[in-house]
Parts: sequence; structure tokens; C-alpha cells
Amino acid sequence: MMKLDLIEQVRAIKRDLISRLLQQGCPPIQYRILTEIDQQYQYRDHQFLTSLYRQILSDKGVEYICDQPLKQMIERDVHAVDGIETYVRLLKEKGVRSDHPKLMEMITYICEGSHVFETGSLRNVGQYLDALNLGGSNMIKATILAYAGFENDSMVQEQINKALQAFQFVTSVQELDDICTFVDGKWVLNKDAYWVSVYHFRLLAYTESWRTNEQMERVTTAIENMLRLAPIHDMKGRWKQQIIAPGNFAIQSIEMDFRQLKRPQDWMQWFHRMELLAKMGVIDRSDHFKKQIELVIRAFVSDRDIFSRIKSHRYFTHWSPYSGFRLEENWNSRRKKENDFLFRLVLIIHAAFPIKIKNEKDIRMQPTHLSQITVSKTPTSN
Repeated sequence: MMKLDLIEQVRAIKRDLISRLLQQGCPPIQYRILTEIDQQYQYRDHQFLTSLYRQILSDKGVEYICDQPLKQMIERDVHAVDGIETYVRLLKEKGVRSDHPKLMEMITYICEGSHVFETGSLRNVGQYLDALNLGGSNMIKATILAYAGFENDSMVQEQINKALQAFQFVTSVQELDDICTFVDGKWVLNKDAYWVSVYHFRLLAYTESWRTNEQMERVTTAIENMLRLAPIHDMKGRWKQQIIAPGNFAIQSIEMDFRQLKRPQDWMQWFHRMELLAKMGVIDRSDHFKKQIELVIRAFVSDRDIFSRIKSHRYFTHWSPYSGFRLEENWNSRRKKENDFLFRLVLIIHAAFPIKIKNEKDIRMQPTHLSQITVSKTPTSN
């Protein structure tokens, strides 16, 4: 367990950040705090929540996606910047509800479309990655459904089991050289060896049904073993004579310490990885990751400008199947950039150590009523 003083510090930081973000965050940040983290208010001021949601729907990025006909979308690669995978991820990050007609339309296509990945970047490798349990087409489809909360779908359940099998395999690895071979400048997994991709992590992060104590412990043991084996090779799979790459984004560098972060792309991957681990329920079971939380909190307490000094990078601002971080419309001011970083920190803290806020007196400097919070613009549409 974390030390009592750190628990209190986590609680205080979370309260302060919620107060700050509810006053100055963009509509997606405010809406997600009120509906995912601080739900006590959603029953008190429905009108304010409705106003925020209308502003989300008028967000330029959201409108861009929702104005596109499905027929136009499916002509493009699903696993691409302008593909359905990115679109579902971005809409959910912005706070769009899963019953939105455009989201439902895309989800239905993913569920019913038997040819979803027969064109595009995964055309020749997606099914092979699935066969090797390295996070291919079917696991990506399941993850898309999980983003939108449809984990009861039979395909999602099947892929959850595949993900758990991969984590189980990782628990048994003694040395990386036991499961892969260096071939033509690449580390290639041996036959019948598994490894976990970012999609194994994402699928478990966005689903709940697998979470028995036994499974949680097994997944944590696998991740602790990855830390022991680090640095992790950039491992590839082999299908017949073809070398194929799984999605190792943010996972290969799993051991990277908060104090080592220098490049903006490392910062983005650290936050993405920690958010996934928090949502998976791993952080509170791992001394290493609890230490990471302690480090980021202590760094922020001693230097409140730490996040505003991080340079912008496409990993933050450019939404794709892998990258994307910014919810604010732009980072033209230091405050907007800080809002995005602080919101991610709140998400991590909330998922890692869920501490209920019992009443509004627990939130420092919180307005006495939501009507006192400034709304950034007047909603124009439903």
C-alpha cells in the first residue's frame, strides 16, 4: 500500500486539479470530469451538462468526423489517421456518448463488416498478427468496440481471452533470448512464443469482465516480469517467411522512469502507458508504478510549470490509431497546454486510486454552483 502521506497528497492534488479544470478546462475536459470522475454533480445541473455536450458536438474535430458519410469512411484504411479506428477513439476522448448516431454507425460497421481490414495497412498482416496473438485485425476491432463500451460482444470476449493468454505467457519468460532470435538485424519471436502489444493493454484497460483477483494478479505479474526483462527488444513476428511488426507503441519502453523523460514523444508515451496501466488496475499492485505516481506528484508540487515547458509534438496534437493527447482546441496559451496534461494526471490518479469525493466542500476553491463556472462559448446545436 502507498504511504499514508502520499495517499493524502494524491487526494489533495486530485481535488485541486478537479477544481482548476472545472473552471478553466475546455468543454470535453469539463464534461468528462463531471460524467466520469466527479459524478455527484451530474444530477444537480442537467442544463449545464447539456450545454457542455452541445459544445462538444460543435468541436471542429468532432464536426469533421460526424459530417462524413460512412460510405466515404469505409473507402479508406480503418487503421489510419483518417480511418474509423482513429475516429472512434477521438470521439470517445472528446466525450461523445456511445449512443451518438455517427458512433453507432461506425461501431455497427465494425461489428458486421466481414471485410473491414481487407484493404489498407493491415490487409496482408492483420490476420497473421491475430494468428500469432500479437494484436492483429480482430484484436483491433475488439478494442474499437471496447472504446465505446460494447465489451459484451462475443468477439470482444474472445479477444479478451486471447489477451489474457498472451499475458500468461509473458509471466513464464525467463530471458528474452529464450523466446526470440536475432535475424537480419531484427529480433524475431520464436514459433509458439507470444508477446503483448499496445492493443493487449488497451483491450484490458477498457473492459471489466476479466477482472477477477486471479486474473488481475496474473496480468500484474506479467507486467512486473516485463520490467525485470527490460529493456525490451523491438520484437517482430514471423509468418512463414514474412517478418511482421506488432503495435509496440508506448509498451516497448515500459520501464522508462518519469525522471528520464526528456523528449516530448517520451512524455506522451509515458502518460498514455500510465493511463492504460491505471485503467487496468495494475498501478496499485506495483511498487514500480506507484513510485512513478509519487514522482510525478512530487515534481508537480515543487514545480507547477513542469508541464507547460514540455514542447509540443505530433504525438500530442495529431490523432491516429496510436498518437493523440490534446483535447483543448489548441495550445496557443500555456494554460491550455497545462489543462491537457493535468486532465491526464487526474484520469491516472482517479483510475489508479479511486477516491470518492463525498461532497463539494472537499473540492478546494470549487464554485458553490455550476452556474458560476464560465462556459467557453454558447452552444448552437443539439
